[in-house]
Amino acid sequence: MEARREYRCPGLAHGFAFIMRSQNGIWNVFYQSEHIPNLDLATMTSPVQEFAITLLQRIAHQLPSDFSGLGVVFYDHLEALPFIALEVLSRDQIRLPVNGMGAIASTLASVSSSSSGWHDGFHFVDISKQQLTHLAQFLSPPLPKPNVPTPKASGARHMTAMLATRINGIAGIGILTNNNELAFFDHGMQTLRVTVQ
Repeated sequence: MEARREYRCPGLAHGFAFIMRSQNGIWNVFYQSEHIPNLDLATMTSPVQEFAITLLQRIAHQLPSDFSGLGVVFYDHLEALPFIALEVLSRDQIRLPVNGMGAIASTLASVSSSSSGWHDGFHFVDISKQQLTHLAQFLSPPLPKPNVPTPKASGARHMTAMLATRINGIAGIGILTNNNELAFFDHGMQTLRVTVQ
């Protein structure tokens, strides 16, 4: 590990966050708390990543009991990203766009229930407008060329995020798993992984 930092977590009476940066540049953050606290990540993240982590933290505090995982694409533009809407069999109609962090967090928390027809695929947030613009999208990022090292990822959603963030216009992708892991990807790499203990 290159660095180890210890932070007092705001709003956490007896908590510490241990932040360790590995040689490949991934920040691993381990909290002694039941929820992700509002830790100021500004010193270690880009503005896009800071917005994404803050949004995912808000979502994490509202998760349904049958949470199935969540993937959010943060974009500047979508011209180069291959994607298509999944068929959603649901009576719930969600009006898009959804504006503002609070409303986006509530919407994404509600659709991440496995009983929601909208839970599958990736959801898109326009980073400049802070708008949720798409729900339940299938992504098909191009595979690396044979002479490029194959990226390593622990699941289909993580691999999709790693590959899709190599595409022009994609500012980053955040993933929240049902084992309390929050990950962020940009430029084809996982740059942050947060485990809530």
